[in-house]
Amino acid sequence: MIRNIYILLLLSLSFGTVTDIDGNVYETVEIGEQLWMADNLRVTHYNDGTSIPNLVDGDSWRFTSGGAYCEYDNLDYDFSLCPDECYWLRISAAEYVAIYGRLYNGYAISDDRGVCPEDWHIPNEDDWNLLINYLGDNAGHKLKTTYGWYDYNGNPTNYGTNESGFSGRPGGLRYNFGDPYGAGMIISRYDWITTKAIFWVSSENCNNGSCDSKILFYNNDYVMTQYAHINYGLSIRCVQDQIQEGCTDPEACNYDESALYSYLNNTCWYTSEGCECIHGQGSVADNCGVCDTDTTNDCVQDECNVWGGNNLPNTGTCDCNATPNGNMVADLYGGCCSSIPSGYCDCNSEYVELWDVCYNIEETTSLSLVLNTLTGEIPSEIGNLTNLIYLNLSYNQLTGSIPSSIGNLTNLEELSLKMNLLTGEIPQEVCDLIESNNLGFGNITYGNNLINTCD
Repeated sequence: MIRNIYILLLLSLSFGTVTDIDGNVYETVEIGEQLWMADNLRVTHYNDGTSIPNLVDGDSWRFTSGGAYCEYDNLDYDFSLCPDECYWLRISAAEYVAIYGRLYNGYAISDDRGVCPEDWHIPNEDDWNLLINYLGDNAGHKLKTTYGWYDYNGNPTNYGTNESGFSGRPGGLRYNFGDPYGAGMIISRYDWITTKAIFWVSSENCNNGSCDSKILFYNNDYVMTQYAHINYGLSIRCVQDQIQEGCTDPEACNYDESALYSYLNNTCWYTSEGCECIHGQGSVADNCGVCDTDTTNDCVQDECNVWGGNNLPNTGTCDCNATPNGNMVADLYGGCCSSIPSGYCDCNSEYVELWDVCYNIEETTSLSLVLNTLTGEIPSEIGNLTNLIYLNLSYNQLTGSIPSSIGNLTNLEELSLKMNLLTGEIPQEVCDLIESNNLGFGNITYGNNLINTCD
């Protein structure tokens, strides 16, 4: 089968996005029968456009009786008292928001104007229980990110698997009391960053000035429930009101105009080049060019690994002059090739080999390999896929520098390399591409150790 057909399916099945009233875009992930945000909320306005107050002053935060948000405190810490690992004391408020979102008090979650995007809501106890029960044992471990968790001494510890895709990050909280600097000033202090992820449960679970919260902790693998004072500042994750299943791509064979989102159990079906939709299903050409929806009747390889061929072994080697090969030569593996550049049949000139898979140079327009445990450097040959519109290699373990050949992908509308182990300077060719195509640097640098030399 043609491989790039399945790349498009992966894109439509794995992740989507939702946008809040401020224009912040959040990745989403389907977990069981629920659709969750995969990022913490960052919004600064209610859904009617009214600003949510940003209360920085400690007394204002402590005594307010209305909705408010803040960003994790970053005062002038004495870095000499902290080991090198205590990086969280050095991030700016803007960096904190990009990674952990903002912190909201309990009044904000109960405001009828709403803080979650339209058709989304702050999860109630039932929503959380449905999520936890679906994940089963060690649900907390499956919800936590695979990075960024530290113990009280700043040592990396107990990373999660994030196999749920929830990407729970330890953003800490803001109290409504305390004097952490011993200066005699009662201020609303901050705590638990890198050790706890603390999320509000909806105001249905509020009583006597406190509301339920759900907690992921660095040293355990379950989801805890605790009361939080209504003037605490916690993170918010939103969940979609309901799942209206179906395929949302008008180009697909089974497009459903009433559907809101394409889900894992509602695949969008496509056709390969030269094929047509059959009864609402995608038809794909097999390796002999026959289009249908039945994979059980696909043509097979003969004894010399030729699709649909009639080659027979000839004293241990393939007869590459038999039908349908014609005048060809045998490679080291018994296959037939028009030429042998490296001793065996590799991807021919119409394809590019990336991570042991051949991708058609002309036909591949979308490449999504999110969470594929990719390792090593990004092959420079990726720059030959010049028809790519979408490229997402996020959440892998790719190392080395970004190849300058990515700058050849001038048709890109979206590029994401975040959450890998990439290092070095961003090549000027890639800088120019990001600027000309308005791709944004956040999805390149976030979670990597790159040096941004772009003008």
